[in-house]
Amino acid sequence: MGIELRWTVDNGRWHTQHVKDGDHDVDAMEKAIEAAKAVKDKPSVIKLTTTIGFGSKAQGTGGVHGNPLKPDDAKAVKAKLCVPTALFAFLWGN
Repeated sequence: MGIELRWTVDNGRWHTQHVKDGDHDVDAMEKAIEAAKAVKDKPSVIKLTTTIGFGSKAQGTGGVHGNPLKPDDAKAVKAKLCVPTALFAFLWGN
């Protein structure tokens, strides 16, 4: 059973939401999280539609699936997304 079929079948038993622009729409993601927290009578799931490797040189290709970014590309992605390099070093020891 594929994800789309499950999404339809479970729609009555789960609180479901879909953020269509998971690459850019942070407001929609925050609203979906808050809405999910407010639902107390059933589990919630939020479907995000995103681009694989978003922000990297290999964005949208299978080349980023299961492969690390090259150091220069990783640095550029972190800069584009305004993520401090120190945060990654702290969390993952890079």
